[in-house]
Amino acid sequence: STSTTTSGNKSNPSRPSGGIPVATRALGRSMSGYTASNSEWSRYIKSAWQVSPQLALALGSRFCGIPAVCNQLQQLVSANAENPAVQKLSQAIQYLATPAATAANASSLQYLRSWAPVNLQQAMTIISSAAGRHPTVAEYVMRSLNICDPEQVSFFLPQLVQLLRNDPEGSLESFLLKTAS
Repeated sequence: STSTTTSGNKSNPSRPSGGIPVATRALGRSMSGYTASNSEWSRYIKSAWQVSPQLALALGSRFCGIPAVCNQLQQLVSANAENPAVQKLSQAIQYLATPAATAANASSLQYLRSWAPVNLQQAMTIISSAAGRHPTVAEYVMRSLNICDPEQVSFFLPQLVQLLRNDPEGSLESFLLKTAS
């Protein structure tokens, strides 16, 4: 037997009335087998960003394999990089410090100087990418590494030593020597 929700739609009583199936039925379509186009994904991310940049970034984390999601987030983060509320969201760095942005020496990279630091694993991911070779990005990563717990740094020491191969300016080497002393 089915019950009727406040919107007049039939719902399965085994599912909570506030769940996704009821919400999608209220929109007039079922999500099973539904595929969004690139323009729809862009619209969804823009809408989420208007509600909360953190929400949009969470969608980016959940749907990271969809290029339209990543592209839209890169545009939004880059366009709003000067916003202190966005700068507090360290997870947005992956959409700002991209290889394309560093190759173009994007003006939005200057805001990394006031961006919230990332954790050690994220810092290692950034510095090992092509974007990590950009001076402003490398400076940001070093600032993030400098606030890491020394015990955590020692745990990841083998990986950090491997990253020395991509450290032409010696900033990672200096950090490791300073941390070791």
